Amino acid sequence: MRGFITLVFALSICLITNGQYKVSGVVKDARSKETLIGAAVIIKGKSSGVTTDIDGNFELNIPGNAPTVIMVSYLGYQPQEKTVSPSNNKVDFLLETNQVVMKEVKIVGQRVEEKLREAPVTIERMGIKEIKQTPAAGFYEGLANLKGVDMTSASLGFKVINTRGFNSTSPVRTIQLIDGVDNQAPGLNFSLGNFVGVSELDVEKVDIVVGANSATYGPNAFNGVISMTTKDPYKYEGLELQVKGAERNFAEIAMRYAHVSGELNEDGTDELQNALARFNNKVLKDRFAYKFNAYYLTADDWEATNYDTTLGVKEVLDSEIKTSAEGYDAINIYGESLYGSRTAVYNPAILPGTVGRTAVYRTGYREEDLTNYETYSLKLSGAAYYKLPENFGTVSYWQNYALGTTVYQGDNRYSVKDITFRQQKLEWDHKNFNIKAYQTKEDAGNSYDLVFTAQQLLRRQKEDFRWFNDYTRGYREAYRDSGYSVQQSFEYARAFANSETNNGGKYLVPGTPEFEAEFNKITSNPSFQDGGTRFADASSLKHIEFKTNFDLTKIKSWLPETFKFGGNYRLYDPNSFGTIFSDTLIDRNDISKGFVDISVWEYGAFTNFEKDVTTLEKSKVGVKLIGSLRYDNHQNFDPFFTPALSAVISTSNTDNIRLTYTTARRNPTLQDQYLLYDIGVARLKGNINGEAIVSLENYFDPEDGYLATGRPKVETIAPVRPERVETFEIGYKGIMFRNLYVDASYYQSKYNDFLGYIIAFDFNDSTQVQGGTYVYDIDSKPTRFAANSISTVETQGFSVGLNYYFPQYFSINGNYTWSKLTKTNEDDPLIPFFNTPEHKFNIGVGLRGWKNFGANITYRWVEGFDYFGSPQFSGPVPTYGLVDAQVNYEIPDYNLTFKLGASNILNNLHFEAYGAPFIGRLAYFSVNYGFNKNGK
Repeated sequence: MRGFITLVFALSICLITNGQYKVSGVVKDARSKETLIGAAVIIKGKSSGVTTDIDGNFELNIPGNAPTVIMVSYLGYQPQEKTVSPSNNKVDFLLETNQVVMKEVKIVGQRVEEKLREAPVTIERMGIKEIKQTPAAGFYEGLANLKGVDMTSASLGFKVINTRGFNSTSPVRTIQLIDGVDNQAPGLNFSLGNFVGVSELDVEKVDIVVGANSATYGPNAFNGVISMTTKDPYKYEGLELQVKGAERNFAEIAMRYAHVSGELNEDGTDELQNALARFNNKVLKDRFAYKFNAYYLTADDWEATNYDTTLGVKEVLDSEIKTSAEGYDAINIYGESLYGSRTAVYNPAILPGTVGRTAVYRTGYREEDLTNYETYSLKLSGAAYYKLPENFGTVSYWQNYALGTTVYQGDNRYSVKDITFRQQKLEWDHKNFNIKAYQTKEDAGNSYDLVFTAQQLLRRQKEDFRWFNDYTRGYREAYRDSGYSVQQSFEYARAFANSETNNGGKYLVPGTPEFEAEFNKITSNPSFQDGGTRFADASSLKHIEFKTNFDLTKIKSWLPETFKFGGNYRLYDPNSFGTIFSDTLIDRNDISKGFVDISVWEYGAFTNFEKDVTTLEKSKVGVKLIGSLRYDNHQNFDPFFTPALSAVISTSNTDNIRLTYTTARRNPTLQDQYLLYDIGVARLKGNINGEAIVSLENYFDPEDGYLATGRPKVETIAPVRPERVETFEIGYKGIMFRNLYVDASYYQSKYNDFLGYIIAFDFNDSTQVQGGTYVYDIDSKPTRFAANSISTVETQGFSVGLNYYFPQYFSINGNYTWSKLTKTNEDDPLIPFFNTPEHKFNIGVGLRGWKNFGANITYRWVEGFDYFGSPQFSGPVPTYGLVDAQVNYEIPDYNLTFKLGASNILNNLHFEAYGAPFIGRLAYFSVNYGFNKNGK
């Protein structure tokens, strides 16, 4: 082991100190002389390089001192080559727009390192130009138009991305990175979309890696990775401001400022000033840089006002049940149907004249009565960078702070109110290694459960059994004593039950002082056991990782050109004080004893290689092999390995076929392990130790069930364990007919130990043995337990993207995605919910560079599908089609860009998850001012 470490250290020093010279220049469009942002500059025959900055400038380090050929390429342009040397190290490129070349290159230090064209996995990218041209109201919403991407909106501020099926508003099967930092909320184990993410002004590109990638990204990169790269202050220096206004009282303002230390004058008479100038010119000049971002948004959120009947009562037509005095269970009215609280079947002896009737529901509360839908988001971030001498890399410190209010949909609907989110990172980035450590902290602020709040308001009025007793009494008085009709008797009974009686208080009317007082009391109380609905969450995570990369051909020519290895350690520290997790008080009567500690650690290590078996220069076909192996261990689960192997076959400079086998493991989330939460209609429980249960069938069986006999059939659920997936994929990327770029792929995935849920009845703690006989105390409310499937689940899918580039200004693009759950075992008590449209497509037309005008229009069509989210929110999502459009105009002399656009311009009201709000048009207008150091 000591010898191995010595060898690695020697390799590192050798590679770091190897002789080299620097080449610089600018890349422009040969016709318009417009600088090209993001053009790829590489050493010919190599896959690594740099991209041009916002001014089209580049700097590239060339190893050794010999003349070298460098190549520049850009999408829609012919590649160009030039020879450079130590004496000829200033070169400019003018690219001609005659054909399409897809030749993006890797940037050292980023996880998505392969050229997009030659990537062994499916990668969808939104670059800086696409961000400026997107017709959506924000860049994150624009990602929905990428191939294979599913966007789900739980509110205006909370939008999440899923890929390859099993969609959810809690996207635990995808990870989101910002400059390599996991953006997940530590207590939830998934990201909150871009609600606490990054400002649009600071985004350079977004890469979505579709499919399983645990071997590269870690154990939770199960179905996909969203990797956002922010702008480097060395490349993007200056001030940028953006103001945007839109419908729904939408107002957004953003600012970005970046600066690189320049030369200071030393000819002053002040000695201290001269000393500081000398220090700056020697130590800081061109080395020290910093950037700062500020972002604020406020708007009226989309409202969840779907008052259709829920899936469970569809046996009665909406038009009939909505007008019934008995009430009904509506999607976005809460509290009206608690488990066991309704009269399931009328008894004419109790309620005369009710033959053929089905159920009575309490008078619930609409979601709009429980939140004001005022959403806001504040994001502040800052970073400082320093380039070490002797090309020894860059050290940096970054901090991100976010504060906001929105509505989140998970098992219930929640008002995420005044949530705070803090991240900080320390990093050393070198071309041959990267070391980073970061920490994330969250605070739920004043967040509360909307559904549970409605239920608690009703319970404060009257307990369910008392309300139904009053309802029965009122009905009898009206029907028998006063001779009312059945319909009139129902109306009287409801009014009587909602009034103040000996059984309890009156129904609290929204907007009244009595309602507001009780509402504030409930939502400010974090103790669910004492009737509160505010949840506390002060969870955090700490993470450290390192990675290295070497070109081993410098040692032996037959070794891989790229060899990487690295590792990471992470500590989760959940703190919900018993409001979300089982981190309850050790002694409920003695708070000084503290709470149960449920913190967990995990660590892993990986190795990766890339080897060109053959190249196009040597033969007619190029073959590159990419392999990786990862080892992971977790405090609560057995260690495991995840291998991956890919082959990229190049038949020309523009055509590539990829064959990929990947594996992934996903550790159960903290909620899968430790959740302990009451949502009113059911309890939600993690399953780290295994559970004894009574199945729904046994509980309700009219002959042998628990309700009939009092003797339950005790069954067990095994403790949760990591789920596994294997994916086989074949893909093609290339150019057809000179101007048509094609990207197509087909995959098959096989899941084992799929993580989901089983609904059953739980045993209360008072279950005990008396005289050798069990005395069972079974909870009357069902419990949803985290569990693994006992059978294999299989999915498959196909996607194709087409981009046609006209010689000058126009482009047409489109993509189609097919996704299918192909195998489940109906006898398995856990049936996975795919929650994914089988068919969807996008079509777009773009205009850029015509007399300073740009425009874009897209159409997105999503086929309807069944959505299963929770006991409260499960049902069909109808088919919808959306049109987004924008037009922009630049005034280069004044550094101004004006943009007018609208998402869902035809105002097609739709919802994207069952229980989520109706989403309509959002027309906007924005003004962008950008001033860089050169005044451009």
